[in-house]
Amino acid sequence: MSEQGRSLETFGGRLYASRLRLASEQRRPITQRTVGDALGVTQTSVGRWEADNKEPNLATIARLARWLGVAPGWHAFGEGEMLRAALPPPPW
Repeated sequence: MSEQGRSLETFGGRLYASRLRLASEQRRPITQRTVGDALGVTQTSVGRWEADNKEPNLATIARLARWLGVAPGWHAFGEGEMLRAALPPPPW
């Protein structure tokens, strides 16, 4: 289980955990709106993903993983380790 009892077994739980990890690392709030703005989607979409009501397509999941600094396989499927090798943050 991650914070607030969210399961890392679901995409939404992994997205939430990734967002909180990045916020802690950067010492600033990373809201659903922040994520949505970075990806060109609405805060509502990000909220639905975190609530496991919907999932984005794999291309969007890969973009999310890169932006959040986590391994794409872990982010999409819960496989492997959460963190990936450090890369510079994407320009978007």
